[in-house]
Amino acid sequence: MEVLPWPCPLTVLENWLETQAGVQPYTGGFLLHYLDALVYPNISSTLLTVAGVVVCALNLAFYAGALWTPGARDKRK
Repeated sequence: MEVLPWPCPLTVLENWLETQAGVQPYTGGFLLHYLDALVYPNISSTLLTVAGVVVCALNLAFYAGALWTPGARDKRK
């Protein structure tokens, strides 16, 4: 499949089965079709921004807690 320009037999079978079930088969590659939603989720930019700020705040809180713990100063010396 890698050397010749033929489609994968499993993709051909999948598209045929989807057609038989009345589902519009996808066009393009497997990775683009199935993994695109994982890499580029359909989430609002506001929610992504809030999630990013929360993750950064938690990260800073953990580092601050580790830095200002009484035993942490002794370990740094």
